[in-house]
Amino acid sequence: MFNNGLIYFLIFFELAAFFTQTNLTEKQNSNLILYALSHPMLFSFHVMLSRLQNKVRLLMYNLTVRLKAVHNDLEV
Repeated sequence: MFNNGLIYFLIFFELAAFFTQTNLTEKQNSNLILYALSHPMLFSFHVMLSRLQNKVRLLMYNLTVRLKAVHNDLEV
């Protein structure tokens, strides 16, 4: 929980840098755009998986354990 809050805090600062950092070189500006746009997308994937953690766990259990019990091919 603390880690998620810290990541939100850092992403907020990355987005706020668009308004506070005006005298950047071209490389620094492109890095700012790259990181400020990619980090929220990457973290949203983490949030989505943490919310669906029980469903993902159940899916993996069904694919590995229960499917083997139903379709156990001895020739493989």
